[in-house]
Amino acid sequence: MTPTEILDLILRTRPTKEVEEHAELITIRARLDDAGLRAEWQRLRANIPAFLSSVTIRREGTDTALNDDEVPLANTVFAITLNKAMDAAVLRLFYGKSLISPAKNLDSCLHVCVADLTADQAFTSYGARFQPWTEQPPIPFDRATEFPNPRSISHDASSVGLVPGDIRPWLLQDHPQQSSPTFAAWRLLAAPRLMAALSDQVYKDAASTVYQLSGPPSRKVSASAAELVVLFERLSDGVLWVFTGGERDTETRHVLLAAEWARSYRQGALAAFGDGSLESAKAAYAAYVKAGSKETLKALADLRKTVVDEAQKATQRAQDMTGALWKDLAVATTPFVIKILSDASRTPNAWIAGLFAIGAAAFLILSFRVQTFVNGSYFAGQDKARTIWTLRLNQVLTASEIEEFSETPIQKSVSDYNRVRKIVGTVYGVLVVILIIFGGFQFYTAATMKASPSVGATNAKQGQSQTSTATGSTQTGSGAANTPGSPQKPAPVPNAPGATPP
Repeated sequence: MTPTEILDLILRTRPTKEVEEHAELITIRARLDDAGLRAEWQRLRANIPAFLSSVTIRREGTDTALNDDEVPLANTVFAITLNKAMDAAVLRLFYGKSLISPAKNLDSCLHVCVADLTADQAFTSYGARFQPWTEQPPIPFDRATEFPNPRSISHDASSVGLVPGDIRPWLLQDHPQQSSPTFAAWRLLAAPRLMAALSDQVYKDAASTVYQLSGPPSRKVSASAAELVVLFERLSDGVLWVFTGGERDTETRHVLLAAEWARSYRQGALAAFGDGSLESAKAAYAAYVKAGSKETLKALADLRKTVVDEAQKATQRAQDMTGALWKDLAVATTPFVIKILSDASRTPNAWIAGLFAIGAAAFLILSFRVQTFVNGSYFAGQDKARTIWTLRLNQVLTASEIEEFSETPIQKSVSDYNRVRKIVGTVYGVLVVILIIFGGFQFYTAATMKASPSVGATNAKQGQSQTSTATGSTQTGSGAANTPGSPQKPAPVPNAPGATPP
């Protein structure tokens, strides 16, 4: 069976009491003396549709179920309970008038499917779509962008949540082509909530709900939901103007409209309550905007100039960091490395030369890492700061203006810095590799020359022996030429006194 066929079966069964319907179930109390109707209910119990979870038929006031082949006594009243398959996003009802009971479900559901609703009677609020209940899944629906919270403006002094936290389910978006019990029930729920959203304070007294308007003049209006339905269109237009005009001046619009509603109130003339208030509030708001436009434009110009100046400072800082990276490499690092290499080549100890080279490589790595870490920390801090003040700027400047004045120049400077950082890092890497290779070569040279001192010593001893032998031979020959005892006359010293010239 379809939901419409089950509704028709309920109507033909002629309930003896009012049908009780909630979001999760519906209970029908009726006599099942007619064999044909009884058989239809039993077939429904045996073949449960997908949109129902269970069907029970019991004698009223007992737990005794009706058997399939049982013929009950005449005038026996049965309680027929249909439990619905639950879905958080979908509210299913057989009767549109039953919408009063599960009103809280409208705060979260996106679809309201009603069996006694036709296609011409379908309508849409800013929070949900009201459509006929069929066996087909509902058409996808997305709520409108969230509006400002009425509870941040209107004070709820009751304990039952008279002021809605979300106004979208109670604002009409698309009117139905024909009225229906569903639309009437929804308006009966929406009217008090719209009035509460427009009031400055709402509370309950012993008899009814009191809506207080601060004015001037201050008013306290006591009205029931049925009385406020008469003002539904007026309330809907006013709330739509206040809460869908953007967050920037929501409170100002609320104050102006509430004051106009308070001014229009006359005791005992509720039908005229709020008549012409929206037009007066719009005129007052236009005057307010015009009076503040000159100062606002000047403040916006100053704000734009401040944003541009701050962006230029951040851009200049990024450019300075970019120049500092290259300057550190070109002015400081290269001469240092050249000096290390030249000094290391003149160092007599290869181990010390290697240590000089490795130390230079370590210094380059540390210098580059420290500088990039400091710069990265600065950029991260600037990003966090811009995120915070961008949230505030969005209230007065458009996203395109913020992008043009601040984000684009800064991102360009940071991009240039990143490119230079990669180039400088590559050069640093090449220098570090060269130094490491040089240091390794020095260590290798020092290690392979350990055997060289012993070989040199042997060669030195052999040279000394040969020199001693030659010297001895020379001395022996001289002794043979000069006999012992024959005195040797020393050779004359040139230019000495007493020397005879040749």
